[in-house]
Amino acid sequence: MKTLITGGSSEIAQALARRRAAAGDDVCITASSRESLDATLADYSEKGIPARGFVFSLDEPEATDAEGLQRIREAEAIVLNAAPRIPKLKLFHEIPWEKQKAAIDSAVLGNLWLLKQALPEMKARRFGRLVFVSSLSVLTGTSRFGLYCSAKGALEALFVNLAVDYGEFGICANIVRPGIIATSRNRRYWKRSHFAEKMPELIPMRALGAPDQVAEALEPLLSPTTYMNGSTITVSGGLPMLRSQGALEV
Repeated sequence: MKTLITGGSSEIAQALARRRAAAGDDVCITASSRESLDATLADYSEKGIPARGFVFSLDEPEATDAEGLQRIREAEAIVLNAAPRIPKLKLFHEIPWEKQKAAIDSAVLGNLWLLKQALPEMKARRFGRLVFVSSLSVLTGTSRFGLYCSAKGALEALFVNLAVDYGEFGICANIVRPGIIATSRNRRYWKRSHFAEKMPELIPMRALGAPDQVAEALEPLLSPTTYMNGSTITVSGGLPMLRSQGALEV
């Protein structure tokens, strides 16, 4: 299967690419700049992960070149994993309107553009697998992550509607919600001793998640024979259920 994974430099994308390549997929990834793409593909090569790639920026999706556009249109499975970095964490009203608009335009409209290119071809082939990597924060709320959660929530709403409209054409659209996953992007949190001590106490499985555990959860959603459509899988070790014993004791 021809599988496209956006945001290829992330640990979750890399873990999924490794799994899909091992399963025999023709894996293609994206990165937001040529420099990032070259570095990411070099890293994949060093780790023995066969993959191709092209530059795709959520900020400027229409700048995607002809080769990238062809990769999007020929993809049989697409995992929307890319997400722009959110503005510095502030209360919602403290973020300038221009930055709010830019963040939502990038996170939402950039992904809509990609889907608009891919869906006609999937419909014509009467086959497609779409997976959106969302966040548990959409359900639970997270302090000062309003823009991030707004974008994730908007795309989740789109995906359940895609499941309804395109299911008859063999296109399945599903959502994965990771919880607290130890990646380099949120390293500034889980490397703090206080966070590392307290958060596992709240999680029923008593541990932060790993990128490969998220990638594992996508496998049934990408199966050619899946009957999952419009579904949401949570990969969170049990959150938002809380293991309060011990952690909340004085």
